[in-house]
Formats: sequence, structure tokens, C-alpha cells
Amino acid sequence: MKSMIELKGRLNWNLWHNGKFAETVARPSHGNDRPCLMMAGQKTWKIQKEENLMSTANFRTMEYDLPMVVGGIYDDDFVEQLKADYLAEIGEEITEKLLEVELRYFAEEDFTEAAELAENLNENLEYYKIEVIGGHYVGFQFYVRGRIFDDYEEMDNDDAHYYFDMCRSRALRAERAEMRKIEKWLRKIASEYKYDMIECIGRFGNGEAKYRKINIA
Repeated sequence: MKSMIELKGRLNWNLWHNGKFAETVARPSHGNDRPCLMMAGQKTWKIQKEENLMSTANFRTMEYDLPMVVGGIYDDDFVEQLKADYLAEIGEEITEKLLEVELRYFAEEDFTEAAELAENLNENLEYYKIEVIGGHYVGFQFYVRGRIFDDYEEMDNDDAHYYFDMCRSRALRAERAEMRKIEKWLRKIASEYKYDMIECIGRFGNGEAKYRKINIA
């Protein structure tokens, strides 16, 4: 059974696990300028709310058929190891409040590292730009957008000469090569830096979305 992350837009951020209240550990990321935090392991997690408002998908839909690579979501093994390390070093069990602080620290560090990785690649990209954006509720994702056009097929020959100093057909070949480079890079960092590669397996009329992990090929 593949793991699934089920995220529902909620106001009162009570984290439920298999229908039981666990702990409030997540907050919305205002303006998507920083990661939010939620522990999500091999089970289904739900974020519940008391008010009946519209839900929103946690991650933006990836364009260009690129893989969705995300981070800042920590599984049960990571959390248990963090608890064990604290107990071994301090001599007492970590409190839930301090555990949340520690996990948020890791989320901030991972977000900063991801942004640096993206910026390093962006220096060598001409057609596209990779951004690291916070999820609506939890984690962050690598998101790709066009620097000049969203769809370079809409570019005419005059555009190609103006922006890239080459004819349209040559510019499109270069654009497609750059896209292949980006896809290869996303898969590489997902493997090397232990990010999750996920896919959306359901999107509903109220805005809710479901995701599951997929194997990194």
C-alpha cells in the first residue's frame, strides 16, 4: 500500500490520525513564503476544521507534465528518531511543544536548502525558472514556470528573435532540451536529498485534493 497524504483546508488546525485527535502541529503559510509543518507517515492524515469553508489543494498543479517534488513533510521514523536523540542527549522525553519547535526548525532548514538548490540551477536556465513555494497547509514544493511564456508554442518567429536571437524552430528545440534538463534535475534531487515525489490522485468540487507518494525512477 502506497502512502497517502490527505489534506483538507481547515480553520481550526486539529490534526487527526485515523479519526482520533492527536495534536495541533500545523499552521497556514501566509503568502506561501515559508513552509508549514505536518508529520505525515505511511498512514492517512487529515486536517479538520470546525467551520464549513471551501477546501484548497495543498500543492499547486505542476505544469508541463513534470514530476511533483515536495519536502518538509516528516514521517513517523524521523519523528521517533528525533525523540530518541533528545532523550539520549537530555535525559528526558521531549515535550509536544518543543517537538513542534524542533520540527519547524528542520522545515525551515530544508526550505532554505531547497531554495538554494533551485537558484543554482536557475543560473543556467534561459526559458524556465524553478521556485520553491510553501504548500497551502504543509511542506513546500519545487514549482516550474516559464520566464517569458507559459507555453512557448505560442511564441512566433519575431518573439524568438527578440528574446533569444534565433529562429522559432531553433528556440523551441532549445526550450525542449531545457525542459528535459529540468525533469532530470527534479528526479535527481528527489533521490539525493530524500524529497518526496508525489502525484495527485483525486481532486474534488470543494477544492480538496489527495496525494500519494510514487517511486522515484
